[in-house]
Amino acid sequence: MKVYKQGIQDKKIMLIDKGDYQILVSDDELIIHNNCINVNLKEINEEELKFFFNLINQGYRYFFHNNYALLYYPSFGYGKYFLYKTSSQNTQLTNLSLDLLNGKVSENEFMEKISSIGKIDGKIIGEIDEFCSISNEVVLPNPSNIPQLSDCIDLDIQLLDSNIRIFSLFFEIKNISAFSLLSKYLTVLEVIKGEYKGSIFTQNGKGIIYDNIKEISIISEGFTKICGKFRLDDPKFCIIGNGISFYSNDKSELKEVERSLDNLKTAIRKINSDEDRSNDDKRE
Repeated sequence: MKVYKQGIQDKKIMLIDKGDYQILVSDDELIIHNNCINVNLKEINEEELKFFFNLINQGYRYFFHNNYALLYYPSFGYGKYFLYKTSSQNTQLTNLSLDLLNGKVSENEFMEKISSIGKIDGKIIGEIDEFCSISNEVVLPNPSNIPQLSDCIDLDIQLLDSNIRIFSLFFEIKNISAFSLLSKYLTVLEVIKGEYKGSIFTQNGKGIIYDNIKEISIISEGFTKICGKFRLDDPKFCIIGNGISFYSNDKSELKEVERSLDNLKTAIRKINSDEDRSNDDKRE
């Protein structure tokens, strides 16, 4: 996998990092991601998408329009809106939704009529966090031209079902329910930027990273039940450090973890070398 300061290229798949949002490009997907939305722009045109965003900003939770359906799923705290592309256009539901929009039917009448629909026959093409619609308006980022990636390094990165592997470390994928491919590459991006925080695994061990990877340092090793942030039932081989706690049944894995972290730090420095030089200039 080719890793750049601006993103990732894995054969025909690219993840472009634009700072406050990311773009995943593949043969079948053009996904825009930020803290509020994930949407596949290959499945919906911009005009239709903005129509649904406007509905969400106005407080509508359920709406049918042409081949698309907006459904709200409540959760503890804030829920999520899911945008479906349906297998066929339902003129009756579209007309009913437009009647709701135009005040010809009440929300109670609308909900009563759609309550018997059952399962939506289609696929999820977008999801929107409810918190964003309350705290601010939901808007589509304005993606500029996809840049030409340059100054790459090659890393052997394996994408697995629930983890990614870099060197001898497995990093837990930060799951985005409807967009599994996006979830995997966003996790890779977090790791190579040094910003990953969460669980790590080896063949026989488990740990947690809770600080920027570039700042991690190993303080001590031992055989103990009190291993940094872990309280174990039985003694394990343990690494305690600034930003990391790790334990294993296999003592040799402690050195493997240290080597992997050193290799990862080196890769992160190479990828972000321009940024490091800029910071050095500022300090001078």
